[in-house]
Amino acid sequence: MIARLDFFRTALIGLTAWSWLVCGKPGSRTTDMILDYDILWSTSGGFTGGGEGYTLYRDGRLESWTQVRASLPRETKFIGNVSNGAVLKIRRIVQENELLRFNHNVTGNMTTSLIFRNDDGEHSVSWPANAKAAPQQIASLMEQLHAVIAAFKK
Repeated sequence: MIARLDFFRTALIGLTAWSWLVCGKPGSRTTDMILDYDILWSTSGGFTGGGEGYTLYRDGRLESWTQVRASLPRETKFIGNVSNGAVLKIRRIVQENELLRFNHNVTGNMTTSLIFRNDDGEHSVSWPANAKAAPQQIASLMEQLHAVIAAFKK
């Protein structure tokens, strides 16, 4: 009887260790970074210089931020962890449209910005917020980013 319990205990420990190796520890995110950069997108400016935006980190974390005035600190809020599938779709859109090479920096009273940031620096694209739409080259990325946010609001 004791030998049978030892067998089951050993089997349970082995299965648990194997599942942690394959799937990750319960409640943890994978350490593999799907993106090589963080993506920040926001609209800000006007007479206050304030604005609001979002940050999608390389590890899939999504945060929102607001800033009432340019002189005041940002207030950030964790929204959730974006699914690997959605992050992979975002990466594919960035790569297919060569957005890390796309140059478009136009400002307005209120300006919408898209920033790709990594350890080597950042690349930004901007356009007037009152424009009817984002530049054509980044329209599909902006649609996907807004879809990610909408998924958390349901």
